[in-house]
Parts: sequence; C-alpha cells; structure tokens
Amino acid sequence: MRTVLFEHVVLLDREGWGARTDLPRLGYSVERTSRTHEIIHHSVAIDDDATPNFWEDEQEVVWKMRQLQTIRPDLGLDVPYNFVAFLMRRPHNYLVVCEGRGLDRTGAHTHGHNTSGMALCFEGNFMIDVDVSPWMTYINLFSGWMQSKLPNLGVVHPQGMDIFGHHNFSATACQGQYLIAKQSEFTFERETMPTTQEKLDYALKVVSQLDKERRFAVAIAKTLKERAEKAVKILAPLN
Repeated sequence: MRTVLFEHVVLLDREGWGARTDLPRLGYSVERTSRTHEIIHHSVAIDDDATPNFWEDEQEVVWKMRQLQTIRPDLGLDVPYNFVAFLMRRPHNYLVVCEGRGLDRTGAHTHGHNTSGMALCFEGNFMIDVDVSPWMTYINLFSGWMQSKLPNLGVVHPQGMDIFGHHNFSATACQGQYLIAKQSEFTFERETMPTTQEKLDYALKVVSQLDKERRFAVAIAKTLKERAEKAVKILAPLN
C-alpha cells in the first residue's frame, strides 16, 4: 500500500514495494515500548545516473527495495533495516520511505541494537557530496511519525543530539560523512495541528474574503446593468 503520511512524505509498506512472499519475513516480534532509539544508516547502493543519491521515480524505488531484500545473504534474505528512505527529485523534492522490518520486528543492522534500536537507512552512498537540507523537514516528520507509534523512541540518544548514527556504535564510515555532518539536525518532528482559535481565525478570514468578493461581484453586476440600461436608451430612438 502507498500511504501519504504528510505532504511530501510517502510510505510504501512491504506489499507496496512488492516484497517477495516466497521468502520468510525475518526478525522476531518486539514490544513497541522496547524501542528506545533511532539509528541512521546508508546502504551505499546508488542510482546509476548523474545524481547517485537522488531518485527520479517510484519504480526505481520498488526495484531497489526488491534488490535490497536479497542483496545481503549474510544478514538473511530480508531487508535488514526497519525502514529505508529515498530522496526523490521528481516532480518535486519529496521523501519515499519503505517498510523493511517495520515497527514490530527486530532488525539486522547494528550489533547490540537490533531490538531496542530503529534503523532508518538512506538508499545511496553519502560519502559522495550531497546536500540533504531540502529533505530534512520530511525526514524529521517521518521520525516523528515513528515516535508517535513507539512511545519510548528517543529516550536514549547521543549527548546533545536526538538521533544516533551507525558510526556511534562501531568503527564504520556508515552513515557517510555527509549524513554525519547533518546528524545534529536529525530530530523527531511532529506536524503541528492548528488550535481551535487558529481554525476560527482562518474561517473568519475566509468568510471575510468571500464577502469582499461577493460585494465586488454585486458592484460589477450593478455597473453592467447601468451601462446596459444607458445603451438601451441610446439605441431606442434608432429603432
């Protein structure tokens, strides 16, 4: 299923990207309250074009996810991460996130943190120069969505930051230097809902604008009527 979580944030569940059903789903069930921290990864798998860390259409996403399901047999024939994120460029900047192990199953991504940790992996090689700034709000909204489902997510975090990187737990270049550089900006963002007063103010503003447009239309109609009446008077003697 393809679900629009927020404007510019799309979630594809396993059915949505076509996970192979002849392969058993790996990992075991985890209580949602056991999830305490998020960990950023990158897959190193790039788009084979001029923009290796950006994706042009969702069919590419589907193909890459199916590849990722079997590309690491040493980790088992399943996506090892909880979710996999794709930075989309067309028709505009948006984020597609695909379900791997999901919210309720252990992963195979970070030694010692596959039960309590939630891995969000970015498809691409972020050792290659890339600016993820245009997508940061979308990424953080997705992390906030995860936190809304996992009540203790974010309770454990690195000092001065909200979200870990893979490199915080082992001697690795993962999640890539250009994601590491952004690590302090990763957070759990919730979409703010307007207050009752804000809704009322907006409604009054809309009503006021509609009233102005109505009065303007009435004035135009009156002017046209007057002009038509004058035209009739001018043309009457000629008949």
